Amino acid sequence: MAKFPIKSARQELGFSPSTAVRANIDVRGTGGNGAAVGQAIVGGVKLIQRESARKEAIRVKNRENLDSLSAEQAKQLRKIRDTKIEEMKGNTAPEKWEENTAAITTEYNTKVGELDLSPMEAARQQIISAGDMETIPNLALIEASGVISDATVETAKETLTDAYRNQVDDIAKKELDFAAIMKRNGRPAGEILLSRKAAKAAGGKGAIEDIKPTLIVAIEENGNKDDGYAALDEALGQLFESGLITKAEGAEASKALGDWMDNYVSGRIKAEKDAEKLTVHQTYKDFGSRILAPENKLTWDEIVTSKALDTDQKAAWTGYLKASYEDAPTKSDPEAYEETLGIVLNGNQGILSPEEAYDELMQWRFGEKGKRITNDDFNWAVDKLNNPYPPELITDIRIAIKNNFDLVWYLRKGVSDESVNRSLTKWIDNLIAEDKVPKFDFGKKLNAMSEYYRWGQTTFYEIGMEIERGGRTWEVVDIDSNGEPSVDEVH
Repeated sequence: MAKFPIKSARQELGFSPSTAVRANIDVRGTGGNGAAVGQAIVGGVKLIQRESARKEAIRVKNRENLDSLSAEQAKQLRKIRDTKIEEMKGNTAPEKWEENTAAITTEYNTKVGELDLSPMEAARQQIISAGDMETIPNLALIEASGVISDATVETAKETLTDAYRNQVDDIAKKELDFAAIMKRNGRPAGEILLSRKAAKAAGGKGAIEDIKPTLIVAIEENGNKDDGYAALDEALGQLFESGLITKAEGAEASKALGDWMDNYVSGRIKAEKDAEKLTVHQTYKDFGSRILAPENKLTWDEIVTSKALDTDQKAAWTGYLKASYEDAPTKSDPEAYEETLGIVLNGNQGILSPEEAYDELMQWRFGEKGKRITNDDFNWAVDKLNNPYPPELITDIRIAIKNNFDLVWYLRKGVSDESVNRSLTKWIDNLIAEDKVPKFDFGKKLNAMSEYYRWGQTTFYEIGMEIERGGRTWEVVDIDSNGEPSVDEVH
């Protein structure tokens, strides 16, 4: 077979050679239009990318803002938590502080956890809450321990002071017990020594004060002041020998108590002269006002030497005086309080004589009816017997008080009838003291205020009061039975 080059072979076979030209084909379109379409597609892709980036930036910013807002809310919740803890401490025994603080902290940690938080911010807040849970109850425990310790130390000081004052036989043991308590509560030796000296000094002053009843007995036995001075010298001598007071302190006490005896005897003589001038009513008024007085208190001598009282009245008043040194009730019995109000109103209206009103009142506080009213309620009643309500007000007051006793029980609004009437009488007393008793419709005002107190309200409007609303000034001209005001604008 003959061999020939490929090119020659193609010619031999009849193929004509030609020059190849690459086709100029625009795959994106035809001519200029295709180029524009392609550019638009590329531009659109870039626009979508930019919009997506913008939206993502907005989302990030929104999340940051929400986290910032929630973080501030968490901060406010923790402030509220701290306030709740302080309120709890004011109303709870220190031994409960740690437990209650933990409960409050847990409650507010839960509230923080319910806020709208990103995972990162949630993790940050969880770290804060965990730290709070670890430290805040522990701080409460430490604070409570300090309070309990301080209270224990103060009690120990008072106990040692009383032991010195009463000159107990085992004072050395009392001193050792005191030192042990102080050491257990972290007090240094120097403080223990100073506290013991202070307790001894205070006990000595108390022991000197306790000499006064002995002096009175000595004076009254023979009516001789010199007997009082002899008793004083003997009592001070015993205190010096026991080491409770120094010679200088004894000399100072001798002068002070000597002056006191002089004043006592002078007061006794004056009381005798004044008593001769008093009527029974005036005597009851005077004795009732002073039976609980912290100063110028009624004395046994004044009662038994009274020229105005008969034997039975003196016996009654000496019994009242004895009972006045006993512990008073901390809360008035409801029945006794109702009776007390009735005694006052009956005494004011002359239904009871002054002596009868006082005798009935004394029975509820000091006598056979059981010591069932507090000192505050007794003193209020004495003041009202001595300074009666104006006659024109008593009928309206009596009606309002009776309605409160009847309606509070019926309505059961969560307040007691005695608390309503106590608030009402205090309000009336303030009106009288400030000379603000309405000249008209006093009964209507009483009913409105009674209704207000029966519903447990603590604030109320006053007729004539000016209030600001909407940038304008209004005057309260009337109050309805619900305690709501009617107003006129002040021009």
